[in-house]
Amino acid sequence: MVFRKGGRLSNNISFSYNNEEIEIVTKFRYLGVVFSTSGSFTEAQNSLAGQALKAIYQMNKYLYKFTDITVQHKLDLFDKLVSPILNYACDRCLGFR
Repeated sequence: MVFRKGGRLSNNISFSYNNEEIEIVTKFRYLGVVFSTSGSFTEAQNSLAGQALKAIYQMNKYLYKFTDITVQHKLDLFDKLVSPILNYACDRCLGFR
């Protein structure tokens, strides 16, 4: 992936590996993190937020069936099922190393 500040990528640029041309893309997902050519992690944050939202809906679907679970147990489930998704690669999203 070629990272650049902006503008268009020239049409005559091509990359190859073992005599096979490599596709040029604007976004690439690696280990669950979306990288974009601009270097911004907004797309990665939005993707992780969407995955966390799916996990919340799934968790709520199961909690609806089990009404006798305490609030503390519900919070514990959130910490174990949703928080890891939201915090995945957060040091990279914030620019820390």
